[in-house]
Amino acid sequence: MNMIASECPPPQLSLDVGTDASGQSRVVRRHVSWPWSLPRGFHLHGPRGPLTVLPQAAAAALLSGDRWRQEISVSRDGQLRLIEAGATLVHAGPHGPSSLRWQLFVADDCTLALFARPFVLTAGAMLRHEIQLCLSQSGTAIICEGVCLRDTHPDPGISWQSQLTVERPDRSLVLRDAQLADGAGLLRLDRLCRPARAFGSIMVLAPARRLELLRQDLPDGAFGCGGGYAAIGAVRGDTGLALRLVCADGGALSRILADVQVRIDRWLFH
Repeated sequence: MNMIASECPPPQLSLDVGTDASGQSRVVRRHVSWPWSLPRGFHLHGPRGPLTVLPQAAAAALLSGDRWRQEISVSRDGQLRLIEAGATLVHAGPHGPSSLRWQLFVADDCTLALFARPFVLTAGAMLRHEIQLCLSQSGTAIICEGVCLRDTHPDPGISWQSQLTVERPDRSLVLRDAQLADGAGLLRLDRLCRPARAFGSIMVLAPARRLELLRQDLPDGAFGCGGGYAAIGAVRGDTGLALRLVCADGGALSRILADVQVRIDRWLFH
């Protein structure tokens, strides 16, 4: 059953993923409208592995004042890898910030991996990104997000705000994670150290028994990586791991995110 509360108007993209009689993950209900299109999913990791779906957005861009909302529910032992087909350009304009909202539900013994591509902010663009996740006790969720600047020099009007809220089905709070970047802050950062134009975050939330192997591949601590820096640490209540990335540009961020995605796939599905 879809545990995500309905609102009007309906989301532009809504998916329920479960399993069929053979145990194969599949889409059991969908609603797709502009700007999204949804190619047929496939099983990259074998018939009992996760369903991989690559939604595509028209023009791959958010305009000023756009409001996009997505709902994803994974239940009945389902496994879903949701990978955005490409980066999304965010434009400035007179209609205020663009906003993107995800409402996610992951049932017990189910897995959702949301591998989002970085947003690319043009001069003066403002983006509000909200993710609300209802995660059952034995469910696993991977939430990836990132943002970078299109231009070399940060525009003072640029603004990016992101908030991830994770709750259990009984509405008890697991964590709330907020991030912020703006043009003024990036200019101050330039004066303190080398310029940073791209930022990423990967949140891995899973039962402790599933996290043990991943911790061997991604141990806690800070380290340098090609074109940037990364830090990994436990999240509130030791319910998962958080990986933070600061990079020189969007290309470096994309390469590092792709490498981490391979490691997570190996941990989850092999």
